[in-house]
Amino acid sequence: MTTLDAIGALVPVGPPPEKIDGVVRLYRSRYLHLEADLLYHRPEATTISVEVAPEGVAPPPTPTLFRMTTSRRMRSRELHYLDHPLFGVIALITPLELETEPDPEPLPDDAVTTPLPPREPAPAS
Repeated sequence: MTTLDAIGALVPVGPPPEKIDGVVRLYRSRYLHLEADLLYHRPEATTISVEVAPEGVAPPPTPTLFRMTTSRRMRSRELHYLDHPLFGVIALITPLELETEPDPEPLPDDAVTTPLPPREPAPAS
């Protein structure tokens, strides 16, 4: 959201949005392992000012960064909470159950099978 200041320039109202960047890695050896390296961007508190800096634009607030680096040994279907004083991660790993196709019915011994016709060669270019 923006508002007009005293000289008509747009000034942002409120802090920029908070965000989390990083990498979460899941791998399996004897157990499941979850590694997280996350960076939480929290913008600094700002005040709305109608005065404009001599250059014409006030610099945007710089975010404060908080990092969480952790790893856990897990089992499937166990709930884990990765904690940091300012943010956290809830992790629940569930196995993917693939649908298997049933084996085709075997042909009876007296079944007549028809051979496929021979393939025609592709036209030469």
